Amino acid sequence: MSEDMVAEYLRWMAACPRCGGRAATTGGQALVSGRLEWSLETACPACGGLAVCGRDDTPAELRERLLADGEWGPAVLEVPGSGTTVVVTVLKVLRAELGLRLSDARAVVEEVRSGGFSGTMPEMARLADVLRAAGVEARAVRVGGGTPAEGRPPSYGGRSPAPAPVATRDGSGCGHACCGRPARRIAAGVPGGASAP
Repeated sequence: MSEDMVAEYLRWMAACPRCGGRAATTGGQALVSGRLEWSLETACPACGGLAVCGRDDTPAELRERLLADGEWGPAVLEVPGSGTTVVVTVLKVLRAELGLRLSDARAVVEEVRSGGFSGTMPEMARLADVLRAAGVEARAVRVGGGTPAEGRPPSYGGRSPAPAPVATRDGSGCGHACCGRPARRIAAGVPGGASAP
């Protein structure tokens, strides 16, 4: 598995969950050391900030927002091989990783083979990492011609993601207030690459 982080973060305005006022929200998903992590941060001028985060299952609303975004959008899992060994290995890996029944896993393998199995870039990069670890050539590719994420962060066409937490390598915390563990955030997009506490 890759030690690099593949991440997608967006910024939007939303109602503050505390007071209902307009608040700047940053949310995203990242693949960190083989595990999916997600975070949402709200900065309300009236009542301050709020941060929530988690691992594995990204909230549906956040995931849908990432998939629908015009600049990020979905990625697909590409598996160029077509031999019986490749298909059987992909079937086993996807069944285990996605918790699928055999009949459902077969349908997903057909989606992968036809180029129709999509998700967020961190989700597809995770599956590509697992498949490569099982000996299958695989990569995550942005729908619409983005840069492949072959176990390393894709270039995203030069667009800097929003500030993202720097996760610890030992998986002990994400650096948000909800975890109680401090971490330094790099303020991408801030001139000079300033850091944020």
